[in-house]
Formats: sequence, C-alpha cells, structure tokens
Amino acid sequence: MLFGTGTVTGLLVEGIASSPSVADPLDAVADALDALGRTFFTADRREFSGRRQAVLNANTELREREALKRVDLTASMSEALNRRGVPSLTARVAAKLGTLVWEIAFDQWIDTNNSEDFGPLARKALAEVRAAGAVR
Repeated sequence: MLFGTGTVTGLLVEGIASSPSVADPLDAVADALDALGRTFFTADRREFSGRRQAVLNANTELREREALKRVDLTASMSEALNRRGVPSLTARVAAKLGTLVWEIAFDQWIDTNNSEDFGPLARKALAEVRAAGAVR
C-alpha cells in the first residue's frame, strides 16, 4: 500500500498530545516526529521507503496523491496543536513547518549514503528551519 495514512496520522497526533505541556508548538511537532521515527520510520523500513519514493518520483499522479496526503497530515497536526491550546494561526504555521521538516528529514533518511535515524534527522532539520527564521 502506498497511501495509507491512518497509522502515521495517529502517531503524529498522539506525539503532539503527549508532548510536555511546556513545549512550544514546534517542539511538540518535533516530539511527534521523534515518535514517528521510533515507531514507523525504523531501520527495517528504510529500504522499502526508498523504493516507494522512487515509484512516487516516477509518476506525476502518485506525487499529486502524496501531496494531498501531506495536506491532510498537516491539517491533523494543526488540529492536534489546537487541542493543546495553540492559537489557530500559530498551529497552522507550526504544522506546515513540521511537514517541511518531515520532508527534509525523510529525503535524508532514505538516502542510501545515510545511516542516521529519522528522529535525529528531523531534529537537525528543525534546527535549520528555526535558524532560517532567525535570519535578518
């Protein structure tokens, strides 16, 4: 199956919900991405995920479907942040940045020259996103 989202959505929503109450919105998203790395983007799934991405890259319709899935996942993260009391606009921005972080980390994680786990890659990508936001 190429497009199942229930498990991933559930893990992200649960990760945001279980993040410490003092965590800012991006840290809550990062905690969710860490959970995703520990339970879904594991070493035994890396090869399959790389092959899956190659299939997506070769097919425009599949890439479009994947993009729609990411929109739904972003909305789910935003809603989970809202449930934590994060204002709507802030939640939307954090969720969109979280999706960007996910995409960066995922691309690095499936790279055959990489052996680093998904969670640390996501944390590094988040640090880059934060640094880009601080550039004046």
